[in-house]
Amino acid sequence: MGSDALVVDAARVSLGRRAEQFTAEQNASLVAFLARNGHFTPFTHPQATFHVQAPIYVARQCFKSRVGFSGRDDDLPDPPFTENEVSRRYVTEIPTAEKPNWRKRAPGKKQGSAGPYEPEGLAVVDRVFNRAIGVASEAYEQMLKLGVAPEQARSVLPMATVCEWYWTGSLAAWARFYGLRTASDAQDETGEVAVGVGEAMNSLFPVSWAALTMPTVSVE
Repeated sequence: MGSDALVVDAARVSLGRRAEQFTAEQNASLVAFLARNGHFTPFTHPQATFHVQAPIYVARQCFKSRVGFSGRDDDLPDPPFTENEVSRRYVTEIPTAEKPNWRKRAPGKKQGSAGPYEPEGLAVVDRVFNRAIGVASEAYEQMLKLGVAPEQARSVLPMATVCEWYWTGSLAAWARFYGLRTASDAQDETGEVAVGVGEAMNSLFPVSWAALTMPTVSVE
């Protein structure tokens, strides 16, 4: 919903001016000024909705990005994300699980990784993963056949289970998410979602997206 023009219209509304009264260069200059100086509210009016499919652990990391968006000390509300996720209280088909591209554990760190897992060990790791997924899927199916409520049977499903959700946020919020989840210390799998979001947002809001995602720009 909206466009780059909506950003400048929101910024100039106090003056009663609209984007079509200015050149493309003037509008782009204003967008850059707003981003550079942290005037994030004009970027909250354009919205975008995504339909995302990803493992549960990726979804949970994505949802954490909505917390504390603005980082401000004033009383302005955080521009929110909203999401509606598939519910396994109702959906009972045997779910799929997504196998990661395995990485080594980072030495001396509580989180993160240290590059690709050794090729000679991948077959063993894959077997462990596939065995765990098979046992969990079989347990889930058996519980349903035994009449266990789906909302409880789902408790045996692994974090690799693929879920899906519709996710709506403002242009400002998506830029924040992109910056957080494409950082060098972000998890790769969540970064893949962020890259996909970035590609779509760049096509929808090219001027604003470039201004908001420059390395030296902050929307806080």
